[in-house]
Amino acid sequence: AALREERAPKLFGRLCAHPALPLVTLTLLAAEVAIGFRMGGYGSRTFEFILQPLLVAALIVQWMAFASHPGWRWLNWGWLVYLGKISYSTYLYQQIIPAAVRPLLAQAPMIPPIIVTAPLIVAAASFSYFVVEMPFLRLKDRFGTRAAPGAGPGKSKPEQLPRVA
Repeated sequence: AALREERAPKLFGRLCAHPALPLVTLTLLAAEVAIGFRMGGYGSRTFEFILQPLLVAALIVQWMAFASHPGWRWLNWGWLVYLGKISYSTYLYQQIIPAAVRPLLAQAPMIPPIIVTAPLIVAAASFSYFVVEMPFLRLKDRFGTRAAPGAGPGKSKPEQLPRVA
């Protein structure tokens, strides 16, 4: 809402001018990853830490804007929505679990690590989501939110983004 209506309506308008624009953003992101990988060292870090977040942010905005468009409705599939819900927990475990499993997989070199680690990451993230995150989210709902300093009348609660699901 802040991007679309208040702070940067022109930027939002350009990012979301056509439903095909997420394909352009995805192409740029793939090219950026390939170039960064090929460059290695500090060159790749520049791309990785500056361009990737900007492109991913643009892609998220575009996907939210086009969530009901026929070409992008697949983003609302139940299992993708679920992966979105556990995404923070997934982020927390996406390096820990492969590091823990790597020594075990050394004994079975024919098994691709992703076949073992992906389900374990989803399981750990799901457990963490339901056992840790959800209780804290309920506390947040119970105690509510406070107005930001300097928020005027009508701005006592933060705006909610439209739900994609």
